[in-house]
Amino acid sequence: MGRDLEQAQRALRKQRIVSNQLRYSLIERTIESGVLQYCQANQITVIAFSPFATTYSAIGEHDPEGVLKQISAKSGKTEAQLALNWLIEKEGVLAVPKASTVDHVIEDWGASGWHLPEPDYKLLTDKMRYRRRGRLELTARRLGRHLFQLCGHGL
Repeated sequence: MGRDLEQAQRALRKQRIVSNQLRYSLIERTIESGVLQYCQANQITVIAFSPFATTYSAIGEHDPEGVLKQISAKSGKTEAQLALNWLIEKEGVLAVPKASTVDHVIEDWGASGWHLPEPDYKLLTDKMRYRRRGRLELTARRLGRHLFQLCGHGL
């Protein structure tokens, strides 16, 4: 890790990296194990793709206590707006939600321009089940991707 960090810092001295596109959502928080903090400290915008995980229903599956429904009922915001707002309220984080209809675009737009009260933000942060991929899983995924690329190029 130390060598990788040194290489990244040397590269940043030569060329300014302004953004990093990563999977990040209320239920996928692997980047919170260091990458998010590094990006924030170095003014690198995190562009969160898949802000609803693979599907919006996946977020509901990770909410065993119905926290999203509770906060939605008292705030007048949709559950999707709450999940997006939780993400974009973080320093230096932008979200790229997929919106295949005008109604979805309008709903997503309604996630910005307001602040989730701190107790509700903390409730979402603490009560939602989420995953952080461990070092072993990340290494296995990188190895698998590398092998797939080698096979794809006929090597």
